[in-house]
Amino acid sequence: ADRAALVGHGHAGQLCMLVAASHPDRVQALVTVNSLARLARAPGYHTGMPEAAQQTWIKGLRATWGTTDPLHLMALAPDLAGDEFARAWWARMERAAGSPRRAVRKQELAFELDVRDVLEAIAVPTMVIQSAGNLFVMPIQGRYLAEHIPGAQYLELASGGHFPWAAPDADRFLDELEVFLTGAPQPPGRDRVLATVAFTDIVDSTAM
Repeated sequence: ADRAALVGHGHAGQLCMLVAASHPDRVQALVTVNSLARLARAPGYHTGMPEAAQQTWIKGLRATWGTTDPLHLMALAPDLAGDEFARAWWARMERAAGSPRRAVRKQELAFELDVRDVLEAIAVPTMVIQSAGNLFVMPIQGRYLAEHIPGAQYLELASGGHFPWAAPDADRFLDELEVFLTGAPQPPGRDRVLATVAFTDIVDSTAM
């Protein structure tokens, strides 16, 4: 592909924003999904997560990582938190991903990732999608992106959680994404197909 549409969720959105600002000739469009410029609060940046909340998150990660009572799932996907299968699957995924120490170190680094300086340089069509009830990346973070990326569209979904595809209004998320990237929604799919069987009998066919 000579030019790609970039869709970045969470911290992946930061990388997509950096690429869009650095290589506008290679980027067709940019979509951020529950993404952010910087997760942690900093001087002059009150949009970020306060220090006390950061420490609470780190403490919870250390205590629940890889268990069937995972902090991550309850905060990031509350619609799945009551599903026993989802909790067991999530616990296995966390254990396969790394140790609690590794998870904490990754999160500490993620707090410091910062792309605020590149936002004004993004010159490609951009949509910022944000979940209203997101407890991890709150709407104030999404609004900050929309206000600082020139010409960005802002879409706030009613559902909670960090993963809009796991929320009750997932169809709206996908529809809005499709319209922004393609200009039109796909026609609705059909789950019924007409099949025809033709049988022809030739008189005295056996003798022939």
